Amino acid sequence: MNSSQKNMSLTRKLLLSVAAVGLVAGVGYRFLLPHFQDSQVSAQVSEILPAVESCKKLIANAVQTTTAPALSQSMFICDGGASAGVSIPKFLKSIAISAVGTITVTLDYRALPAVTPISNVLTFSPMVNQSDLLGAADVRKTIVSWRCGSPRDGTTIDQKYLPKSCNA
Repeated sequence: MNSSQKNMSLTRKLLLSVAAVGLVAGVGYRFLLPHFQDSQVSAQVSEILPAVESCKKLIANAVQTTTAPALSQSMFICDGGASAGVSIPKFLKSIAISAVGTITVTLDYRALPAVTPISNVLTFSPMVNQSDLLGAADVRKTIVSWRCGSPRDGTTIDQKYLPKSCNA
């Protein structure tokens, strides 16, 4: 084989290698990018958790210390910890708490385009045991866990965007 044939063979091998790398990169981009984007949205949704934790503490304290005969919405006023210095993320539109302590977080779909006006709600519901939600008559009971992201409680956000700490 002469010198020009060796150079041509080397050029072909190089071009084939570049084409193979390009093909693998294109396939990887096509299949990995959506997963990366979902993980990014999930991380952004997770930024609301410090505000939610602040409300959970307030609710648990109010339930255990109240002298009222039943729980009511007026017992649970929470600003997401803003008054205590908790940073409120731009994705958080509002926090509402029901008369039985369920925290309903509404995400701002304009700041987080992956959610829509009909898929932007995430709920956290207090549990008094493994299967029962906190009820209006459950004064001075201990909240043992929180159910997070359950459609039964009003969550509309896509399950793939739930924070890892949510076990719906």
